[in-house]
Amino acid sequence: MKRITAFIKKTKSKSADYFSEYQQDIAGNNAIMLKKANILYIALLSVYTVVSALIFRNTMLLMIYMVFIICAAAFLLVQDRMIRRYHHSFAITQALCMDFIMMVMAFVIVISVLPFPERPAIFFPILYLVMTVLFIFPIWQTAILLTGVEAVFLLCVYLFKTPGCISYDVFASVTAWGLGFVFSYLVLDLRLRENDVRRELERISVMDETTGLFNRRSFNQYITRTYAHCRENSLPIAFFMMDIDHFKAYNDLYGHPAGDECLTALGRALRAAFQPEDAYICRYGGEEFVLILAGDQVRDVAGTARAITECVRGCGIEHSGSKTNCVTISVGVAQETPAARESYMHLIRQADAALYHAKENGRNQAAFYEEGMGLK
Repeated sequence: MKRITAFIKKTKSKSADYFSEYQQDIAGNNAIMLKKANILYIALLSVYTVVSALIFRNTMLLMIYMVFIICAAAFLLVQDRMIRRYHHSFAITQALCMDFIMMVMAFVIVISVLPFPERPAIFFPILYLVMTVLFIFPIWQTAILLTGVEAVFLLCVYLFKTPGCISYDVFASVTAWGLGFVFSYLVLDLRLRENDVRRELERISVMDETTGLFNRRSFNQYITRTYAHCRENSLPIAFFMMDIDHFKAYNDLYGHPAGDECLTALGRALRAAFQPEDAYICRYGGEEFVLILAGDQVRDVAGTARAITECVRGCGIEHSGSKTNCVTISVGVAQETPAARESYMHLIRQADAALYHAKENGRNQAAFYEEGMGLK
């Protein structure tokens, strides 16, 4: 029992994370599927209208088809306008998908009980199962919606169907109802597993394996987004360009495996010193690192630069080729409130110039960009 409870809690937690983290993607996928499903639905209704007119010649059946074709066409226009107007809003898209399910199932219920009450409802179980897997919903929403549809169908069966059909329809629909839960869970489980793979791939794509810090790809995404935000809202941004002192000599002296171990240790120390909510930090390339403060994070820039150098010295990594006999780091700092139409490359060049100044003046220190420092 404990295992079942733990399994349910785990699935519920993963599902909640998935639907909260990827709302935009889910809304986009559902919107595409909704449009395709509605067009296919209208096409099938049109074909069956012609076929029914030729075979059954039942006026009530033809009227039902015509009414639902008009409803589906109107719904297609409304859904397209709503999705465009609200820019694939998650709540609006999900509501439209639920409305589509109810419209389709209403059609199936009507044609299953009214034109031919003496015949079994063969379409209801089929479309019921299709609706359980058509859109991306939390499993509880699918269960509640389609259980309500099942209840309405059973009520209509008892009210309108002949006694010979009731047992058949009840058995078929209840079987579809049970299988619907199974199908909903299996499809959701598949999507959650795909999401786990997706998250891992996303993590790998933006992380540096050696240091455990963000990589250059992540930096390009972050700086573009953050600099634009600071520029639009007149917020300050500080850029710290860091370079390990005499790292080539360290590799030559101790070997490249030791160099990788050094980078790993420094990455671990920097991650511990600067939490994600306090600063963004990444491996820029080789032995270079970047730390970015933005908005409210920009407070004590000098203190941050001092913390970086102390953090690296505090690792106590032996380096006999250095004056301090341990690995140290130089830091170049540039800070500004971005002006309109300015590029973050300007800030990088300033920080790089300040870093060069720190290297030229003895290393193991931080330098702040000032007018007059040569820009590369």
